Amino acid sequence: ERLTACHQRAHREEIPLPNLQIRKMASRWGSYSSKGLLTLNLALIKTPKDCIDYVIIHELCHHKVKHHGPQFWKLLRKLMPDFEERRKKLKLYAD
Repeated sequence: ERLTACHQRAHREEIPLPNLQIRKMASRWGSYSSKGLLTLNLALIKTPKDCIDYVIIHELCHHKVKHHGPQFWKLLRKLMPDFEERRKKLKLYAD
């Protein structure tokens, strides 16, 4: 459900809908592989929807920009202008 909603934002940037995998992850909220697989940490279920959406959009941005350089943050801000607030909120849920 959240991936579909988030992909509607990312689609305008020609980011394809990835395959989704959910599993326990030791140190990350999510990842995006070069093969187009979006993996989300099962622990995200304990966070609010706006945090889940942040992780999904963040990972979808990696389809276009692999590393966390200036272009990555510019794209993320374009797709989710309030990402910094969501990111801070998500950190409250980190173990």
